[in-house]
Formats: sequence, C-alpha cells, structure tokens
Amino acid sequence: LLPVQETVFPGSALDFTLANLDYERSTPPDTDLDLVLSDYPGSFLYLLENAAGGGWEGDFQPLANSAYPRALASADIDRDGDIDILLANHLGNTLGLLLSGPLALDSIGIDTLLAFGDVTVGDTARIVLPYQPDPSLDLQVDVTLDDETNFDVEPRSFAVPAAMPQPVTFSFMPADTQAYSTVAALQSNHPVFQQPGIVIMTGRGVLGDIAVSPSALDFGNVPPGEDRTLILTVRNRGNGPLQIGALSSTLAEFTHPSGPDLLAGRERREYPVTFSPLVEGSYADTLWIESDDRDTPRLAVPLRGSSRILPDLLIASLAADRSPVYVDLPLNISAAIENRIAPVTETFRVQLVVDGRTEFDTTVTAMDTGESFPIRRTITLTREGAVPVTVIVDSENSVPEANEDNNRRTLEIPVRPGRLVVRPNPFTPNGDNRNDRAEFDLTQLSLSRPLLKIYDLNGRSIRVLSDISANRLSWDGSDGFGRQALPGVYLYVLQDGNENVAQGQVVLAR
Repeated sequence: LLPVQETVFPGSALDFTLANLDYERSTPPDTDLDLVLSDYPGSFLYLLENAAGGGWEGDFQPLANSAYPRALASADIDRDGDIDILLANHLGNTLGLLLSGPLALDSIGIDTLLAFGDVTVGDTARIVLPYQPDPSLDLQVDVTLDDETNFDVEPRSFAVPAAMPQPVTFSFMPADTQAYSTVAALQSNHPVFQQPGIVIMTGRGVLGDIAVSPSALDFGNVPPGEDRTLILTVRNRGNGPLQIGALSSTLAEFTHPSGPDLLAGRERREYPVTFSPLVEGSYADTLWIESDDRDTPRLAVPLRGSSRILPDLLIASLAADRSPVYVDLPLNISAAIENRIAPVTETFRVQLVVDGRTEFDTTVTAMDTGESFPIRRTITLTREGAVPVTVIVDSENSVPEANEDNNRRTLEIPVRPGRLVVRPNPFTPNGDNRNDRAEFDLTQLSLSRPLLKIYDLNGRSIRVLSDISANRLSWDGSDGFGRQALPGVYLYVLQDGNENVAQGQVVLAR
C-alpha cells in the first residue's frame, strides 16, 4: 500500500482520533472528519482540520491544554449534533471532556437535555434556545409536549425561514415539591430528516416551609435585674432554601437575633431569646419572623413572662429534745418554718415525715416577710439505727421562690435499744443511808406492766417488786416477808406482762 498523504507533527504524538469538530464553521455545514492528536510530553491537544474533504494539508492548531493526554475517544457526548472529545490524563489519573459547539436545537433530530435544576414552587424558569434552520429550506415546526402542567414550550407551532434561527422558549413551573421530567417533540416538514427533534426537560420543585418549636415562649417569673434565656428552634420543613428576613418584637425586655438568615432544605437553627425585666410586672409580646414562605410570610411566636421579688421559704431549725434516743420511747421534735425576702400570698403545705411515715401535715394560707411557723410533735421511734426525721415545706411547689433548694431538711436520729440500768451494784442495805437500795432504772424502756422478780442462786423466789417510783423499782435487800436476805449473789428477771424484758445479777453485801 502506498501512502496517499503524509503529515508531519512537530511534537510527540501518542494517540489520535477522527472527529467532525468544525460542523458549524461553514454553510452548508462541514461534514468531513478532522484529526485530533495528543502530544503526551507537551501536555496539549492539537487539531488538523480537513478542509472540505481535501485532506489534512494545513497546519496543526493548538486545541486544548491537558496534562499528559494519553488516550482519546470521540463521540457526541452532549447530543448537540457535533462531536466532542473524551481524553485520559495519564499522570493526573482523570478523564477530561472537551465539548464543541454551543447548545442548540438541530433540525436533524438530535436529542437535547434541558436541566432546569431547583425551581421554587409557584415560580417559572425559562430557557430560550435557537432552532437551527436549514440553509436552503423554509420549514414548519410543530411541538408536542407530554407534561403540560409543569412544563411549557412557546411557540407550539412556528415557521423557520431558510438560514434564520428561530428562538424557542422552554418553561418549567413546578406545582409541588418533587422531581419532574417530560419530553417535547419538535416535528418539522423537512423532506429528508423526518425524525423529530427531542427535548428532554428535567427539574425539581422546591419550597421553603417554616416551622418553630416551641410555638410560644413562657419565661415564667424572672426577678427584676435578672434574666432568663430560652431557645427557639426554627425549622425549614421544605426541600428548598428558606430565606429568613427580620426577627422583631416590641418590648425592650425581650432580646433576640434580628436576622436575616438562610436555611437550607430540612435545616434547623436555634435562636436564643432572652427576657430581662428591670421592674416588677407582667410582660407579653410577640416575636415576628419574616420569611419567603409563601403560606406564612410572617410567623408569630407569643412571648410571656412576669417579674416580681420572690419570697424564700426555708426550714430554719429542726431538733430533738434529747439524746440518746431509745426504741419505743416518746421523743419531742421541734422545728420552725421561716419566710424571708418577700411575702407569700399562695397557699402551701408543711409536713413532718418520720422514717417515711407522715406524722404531721397542714396547710398554711400565707406568710409575711420574717414570719415563722412552729412545729412541735411527740413521736415514737420503733426501730434501732439511724432514723430520718424530715420537715418539708411547699412540697407541691405552689410558691415561686428565690431559692427552691432549702424547702427540705432532714435530721438523722440514732436510735439505741433500751436497757435496764441497775445501780448501785453491789449494794449494802446496812441502814447507813448509803447504797441501802438497789435501783432498777426503767427510763430507757417502754413498759406497760413492769414486774421485777428476785431469785437466789437455787432458783427460789425471794421478792417480787411492782411499785414504781420515778420510773424506778428498788430492792432494800429483804424478802417477801420483810426478813433481811443473806449476803450473796441474786438473780433478777424484769417482766412486762408475760414477756421477759431483762435479766441479770445483783450483789447484796453487808
């Protein structure tokens, strides 16, 4: 085979492809194939045009810069009627795309893709494209459209004089927040190209939708000179951007950001709102939030708060009347409730709770500043160990207070088991008025029918005592017949009814 044509490339060509890159550069259009070369070390693409089918006899023209182009491919990537170049960048490890020619509607039936992107529901987006004429024929074009609710094409029927491009307007007006697509077919009466030109249109309807939580801000009571901050969360429930305008209120006691702001679809943002009263009173205002939400351009958030000097209820004292404390013996508890700072106008409860059991519960209707409410109660502790005695004021939080942490006070009372105390032991009943009697002290015991029995070491009953004086039983060393017992060790048993409470030994000496 003999070469028909040889062309010298001044660089280092690695790959080439054939493509019609100059389709629109002449009238009628150039339909021959041009030569594209990749200069690998020079990092450039070069074009050698095929002039009207006469071969590649011109000079190489720089086409595009590309880092180390290695492999080339040609195709109508964007479906606009001319050929584009796809290239592989070796060291960059990337693919590059070189598009040729502007976007236009061709009369030969090439598909066109129009992507409108995101369009706000209720708005209309438009794209105007020229319909490319035949250089020598007058054409009539008729348009059919699948989705006429969300898309439009104008005009629907039009004439295209020879060599005169005609503008066509494509519109997207989404009715809802979702993705849409449709097809428009442009059918001409061209005698050769009977296939209609297809325009694929896509787009998404978006909308900003404002919502807040909570729906109202109630700051409660804030004393004068203090402040409280609550968080208002503003959400965009829509899928499109939400433009926040001004945030405004009337009273100077309420402060907040003023805007503007922008929330993306599904985004939320927190805004601090602060209530700072200086004088006592009730406060009410409205926070207005302006946005481009079509349904709610101004959103109202009620603001409420009050300010007054608060009282302080507290347990000033809590005490037991003696220590140590023994099981089953009566114990007197005293406590005092005080009110400070400001008068109390509400009704509140006062309670005394012993080991989880309510011993006292009353209602107080009001208290002046400095007033005290006393509590006195006799209780019986029925178990050993640490027993809690608690005084509670305003357990239902009926009174707003300056300090809510001092409404409860607990006293841990150590409770011991009671015992019978015998003294003196030994005792000497010799008539000298010193240690003549053994005293059996019942103070630590709770007895209803105490009875003390004295025995000798052989178990014979010597004396039975039941006469109590000053919570004591005493033995003078005589038996039941008034005779003086012999010196020695004697046994005693203390009973309460039929129950033995205590027992031990007592020594009689003379």
